[in-house]
Amino acid sequence: MIARVVRFYGIDPDRVLEIDNETVIKLSMAIEAIQAQETITQLKVADWPNLKKEARNKLFRDLNKLANPCTIVREQKPLTTADLAALLNGR
Repeated sequence: MIARVVRFYGIDPDRVLEIDNETVIKLSMAIEAIQAQETITQLKVADWPNLKKEARNKLFRDLNKLANPCTIVREQKPLTTADLAALLNGR
């Protein structure tokens, strides 16, 4: 189980040994769900040319929300260059 967590998440093996067993188990159990979500996304993207415009827009919005959860959920707008600069400067 530890080797699986190390390989999947790219965590240093010594660091994994410092994590409590419950967290390692949760990380290990989440691997299949993460892989399934990635596969679903890959299938949707592969089907992009066959999607109607409405479905493509929804897919783009959903992926954008996943890629930028804090900014979009909090402010309900896309991340701008100024927003990114403010986040990087800790404002």
